[in-house]
Amino acid sequence: MKNIIPEGKSNTNKAISGSILYLFQIVVSSLLPLISIPIITHRIEPAEYGVFALAQVYGIIATGMVNWGMAAGYERNFFLYENEPNKAGALLHSVTTFVTCNVIILISIVWVWQSNLSSIIFDREDYGLILFLLVSGTGLSSIASYYLLYLKNFGKAIDYVKIMIFQSVSNFGLILFFL
Repeated sequence: MKNIIPEGKSNTNKAISGSILYLFQIVVSSLLPLISIPIITHRIEPAEYGVFALAQVYGIIATGMVNWGMAAGYERNFFLYENEPNKAGALLHSVTTFVTCNVIILISIVWVWQSNLSSIIFDREDYGLILFLLVSGTGLSSIASYYLLYLKNFGKAIDYVKIMIFQSVSNFGLILFFL
């Protein structure tokens, strides 16, 4: 049977449906943290939540530093090789290997000096483990983000959205479980 929709229309429809999927994922991923904040602040003391938030900020900053802007570089260079699967795969592999090595070094540093870092950041030594866990989680999440960029750049909107929503729902569920 002959294709009824012209080539340009098919690509336009695919782009629109992909955009709607990405928008849906953003809405779901944004709403769950907004729902969890009142639950968290109701169950734990404000000072404890402040420690969690501050440790999360330091984890994000430290992880961002050891990523060396590779996400922007990867996304920019991806399109040079999108029609060459071997080169696109090699680019993903080299970027994730570099970032993984940096994240492992960061996590190791935080593990070894967690009490000293906790003293510097929080004026108390006993928050080192939470700092270590949040830096580790943020670092691992940053590595996973390169694979998600890979899916997004190849136009695999459904796979990308499924993973992101699963991640958001899992994070929400874990937060509720550990409270």
